[in-house]
Amino acid sequence: MISSWLGGWGYETFGTHWVAFGSSGVILIVAAAVCARLPKRGFVQVRMTT
Repeated sequence: MISSWLGGWGYETFGTHWVAFGSSGVILIVAAAVCARLPKRGFVQVRMTT
């Protein structure tokens, strides 16, 4: 609901849909960066102690 409202507000305020598309692109890039930092599935991280 919020994304629809914000998209309409951005269009009414700025007169273009680029605000909605640009912000969604930024959010997608951030999500991709977060996903890239997640550990691999089934990968066990072992810490060496000396």
